[in-house]
Amino acid sequence: MRFFISMMLLAFTLNSVADSRVDHVTDAERLALTELIRQLDATLALIEQAEHNRSADTRFPLDYDQLRSDIGLIRDGVSRHLAKPVRSPRRVPLLDGEYSHR
Repeated sequence: MRFFISMMLLAFTLNSVADSRVDHVTDAERLALTELIRQLDATLALIEQAEHNRSADTRFPLDYDQLRSDIGLIRDGVSRHLAKPVRSPRRVPLLDGEYSHR
């Protein structure tokens, strides 16, 4: 009986320790965010293709550099979160959101 109680206490302790170190994202969330990163990479390739095919004499050209920069910021932020979450607030660069040359 004493052995049984000791084993139950050990199992309870191990479960408590395991629960306190639960990953910061669920498996489903990790899969979705990994797919998001893959889609952003594909988006960057499409941006390159669009830039290559643009008209040289357009009146309102798209700012491809700024667009790539904003997509990169989003991708890097998601990647950092998956690698190591940060509890303390940090400064995050703002997205420009304006892609027409002024």
